[in-house]
Amino acid sequence: MSEKLEILQCLIENRIFASSPSALAQELGYKGKMTLYRIIKDEVAEKTVNDVWEKLKAVYYLEDEDLFRIANICYTAKEFYDWIVPEMNVRYPQWVENVIISLIEEQYDYNSETFRKEVVPVLTDMKREEPNIFWGMVVLFYIRAKKIEPYVKDACAVRRNLLRELDEILFSLHPENVQAHQAVQNLMTTPHASFHIWRLLFDAILLFRYYTEANFIQKAVKNCVLFNWPRRSYWIIPGTSYHAGADVWLFVENNFYAATSGFYIALHLKVGKNIEEFNVINVCLFQFLFGDEHTDCSVLLTTQMVDQQKDICYYGYEYDTGQQELHFFCMQEWGNRHGLPDTLQYIDLLSPEGKEEKVWSRILDKFDKRGRGKEVYSKAIEHFLGVTDLSEQYCLEDVIISRSFLSLILREGDESYTYQLSVSQYNFLSEINSSCKVMITRHESDGEVYVE
Repeated sequence: MSEKLEILQCLIENRIFASSPSALAQELGYKGKMTLYRIIKDEVAEKTVNDVWEKLKAVYYLEDEDLFRIANICYTAKEFYDWIVPEMNVRYPQWVENVIISLIEEQYDYNSETFRKEVVPVLTDMKREEPNIFWGMVVLFYIRAKKIEPYVKDACAVRRNLLRELDEILFSLHPENVQAHQAVQNLMTTPHASFHIWRLLFDAILLFRYYTEANFIQKAVKNCVLFNWPRRSYWIIPGTSYHAGADVWLFVENNFYAATSGFYIALHLKVGKNIEEFNVINVCLFQFLFGDEHTDCSVLLTTQMVDQQKDICYYGYEYDTGQQELHFFCMQEWGNRHGLPDTLQYIDLLSPEGKEEKVWSRILDKFDKRGRGKEVYSKAIEHFLGVTDLSEQYCLEDVIISRSFLSLILREGDESYTYQLSVSQYNFLSEINSSCKVMITRHESDGEVYVE
């Protein structure tokens, strides 16, 4: 039996891409189901094997190595299931969650000596050398053990529930990793045309790596586009003259080490009655995603906050470098729910051309450099996030890190206060060092003051 044939049999039998061989045959464009059933029975020519192999790659946008890795996940998940079930009291309602926690935390104290000697070294090496296969194994084990059926009418709900359940486990273990938690919320709202086990594996692997690998989010967002614009850039609808009520957009590049790396924060401003007066209409997050040979255009993900709830929309976009114009295209299933104009034109503050651009450039340059722009931006972001910076009200005098406690010394007015947290009670505190930034904030959602 050829290696490709063995892998195809594995993928079909594990229903990785479709609920049944006949359903997969339809997805791949075959008129009947017999081709895939011959694959399963090993009654097929090498030419047919290669044809099915290439169709899988084309339909699901995969490479040869991807199919090998997915099959490896299936094999290791089956082996792990056979290893772990005899170790567990499967009548206990939370036994599956306990397995997941032990794999995340690498805690195998309650497993048998044989398991610790023979299985744990394999798991440790796999987690270090092949994290995608390791976490894929974990996810597929969870799906099988929980008897999750992805091929149902409301497959979107199945995906959301799976990600939510896994996120709850991970966030309970790593409550300090708010960035990962936020990234998972974004992941849960990303739409897909169809769902299958491979889609669930792909998304959940990202979830585990968000939480367990430092700086993985920064690696993941490399698929985002950051244009060669200034960190703060101003845009108008082409042909717009400066006057009260005119619209202008401020894009602020966010390439910090956070869950929103690779985003632009876009403020829609309207010119006020007074010179250099600009009022915020709304705030939106822009994430420009790379286009590829499989899409008709590049994709822009936009996010607004409505009643403290995230509201997203997708657009096509195209940037004309020569004209310095950004064109947006509505997608039929989403419409223009965030009210973007068809085209925005970049205002070059350093080398404006034409009368109108020179007027805009002179006024916006003053607005930007005199600090008014920063003030408007800061207030808009506080309102957007529902978080207010209280650094001026609470002065952080010192942070003391010891083996036992993390101590914060704050001054409010003429009074100083010392707050202590036990390092032993909150394990993540041991990872804080003197280079970390500390902010004092108030959250609108509950009115409480936080140290972040």
